[in-house]
Amino acid sequence: MRETGPMTENRGQPMRYETRLKLEREVRKRRLRTLGYGTAILGAIIAGFLLVDLDAHETKQMVGGTVEAVQPFYAGKGTVSGLTVSVKLADGRHVTVLANSSRDPHVGDHIDITEHRHLTGRTVYTLR
Repeated sequence: MRETGPMTENRGQPMRYETRLKLEREVRKRRLRTLGYGTAILGAIIAGFLLVDLDAHETKQMVGGTVEAVQPFYAGKGTVSGLTVSVKLADGRHVTVLANSSRDPHVGDHIDITEHRHLTGRTVYTLR
C-alpha cells in the first residue's frame, strides 16, 4: 500500500534541478562561513604570537641622568618596599624609575639608567 501526500509523493523520483542548486548553494555557504570563522580565529592567534615576539626583541642603551626626586613606593602589604626615582636624562627628558630601597639614591646624584626600546614602540627604563 503506497502512501500519498506532500512528503511522500516524490519518493523514488530525482530531485528537481533548481531545488538541488539551492540546496548545494546553502551547503556551500555554510562551509564557506565555517572556513571564514576558522581563518579569522587562526589569524588572531598568529597576530598575537607576532605581537608577543615583537615585544620580546629590544635594544638597550645606557643613558646618564640626574636624580630630581625620590619618593617611597609600596606595592602592597607584605611586599618589599621600594623607591620611585624621578630622573632628568642628559638629553632633557624626564623619566620615572623604580629602585630598591637598598640603592639609596639622593637628589642631585648622577646615575646611569638603561633604556629598553622594544620593537612595538614601548620604552622602559631600569636603574642598574
